[in-house]
Amino acid sequence: MTHRWVDTHGGFHLLLADELLHYWRGIEGWYDHADPNDQSDYARASRVTTYVGAVPCQAGTAMVLGGDVGLIAWMPSLLRNRGFLVQWLYADDEQSIESVVKSATIANLLEGPDTETIKFNTGPSGRMWLFDSAYAGDELPDDSELLRLEPGDYRMRANYFESKALAIVVREIARI
Repeated sequence: MTHRWVDTHGGFHLLLADELLHYWRGIEGWYDHADPNDQSDYARASRVTTYVGAVPCQAGTAMVLGGDVGLIAWMPSLLRNRGFLVQWLYADDEQSIESVVKSATIANLLEGPDTETIKFNTGPSGRMWLFDSAYAGDELPDDSELLRLEPGDYRMRANYFESKALAIVVREIARI
């Protein structure tokens, strides 16, 4: 594999600015994400029902990559301050996923009416961590991924793609 694929223990992935990591507590205090009274970080993230969502984290925002469960990898674009978080639902191999992500099909899909869009800020460092939302930010496992973006405002667009050969959720990140 040429990309680092980040897994979860069944929960959702999170994208969080480096400056906010120590505020994210994961499953600490968690008891039932279906109970709206459970305000643990993991419970709040688990209540996101879309492919992209946001939950408050201290003075910032944690980006929740909701929807389906599956490995996610960062695939940077040749264009500066742009790339894709791709969730592997099923496929024969990584190369087939990468070729679809680079195709006009995905570009057109992300312009479609079913595309979910959210805006976020990277924080002053531009360093964003991709990890399992169950973990506390100061106890990330080795398979977490660091995205190095230019600090500033970004847009994330997400949609689901399926063919006979594969199914993915693709989330495009681009500077605005």
